[in-house]
Amino acid sequence: IDDDINKIYDGFKKCDGVILASPLYFGSISAQTKAMVDRCQMFWASQYVLGKEAIDKTKKRRGFFISTGGEPFHKELFLGCNPVMNLFFKAIGAVWQGSLEIGGTDKVAINENYEALHMARVKGQEFLR
Repeated sequence: IDDDINKIYDGFKKCDGVILASPLYFGSISAQTKAMVDRCQMFWASQYVLGKEAIDKTKKRRGFFISTGGEPFHKELFLGCNPVMNLFFKAIGAVWQGSLEIGGTDKVAINENYEALHMARVKGQEFLR
């Protein structure tokens, strides 16, 4: 399909790092984000079905995932995102370096959650190293 996703594909091919952010909806990433992730199946298929890579897997790329959820944080809250992010980062040839997952945004808006903002700053600085 020749559409605007080709610009995103080009970005993935050129970049050194990808930070993907999505709100948590029904235990996983949003439908819009999932649609973009699903379109990256072409990177996987190009290598394993067609036998030719559409992205240079030897290039060092890093991946990081950010998500927020309205429910109070608990260790299972973002588990549905993990398989999707794992395969997405593998498909684009990135090493998944971590996540920032913030719960409880129904009660405390993210821009008022100073602990979360501090963690975002720390994780961002770590990602840039």
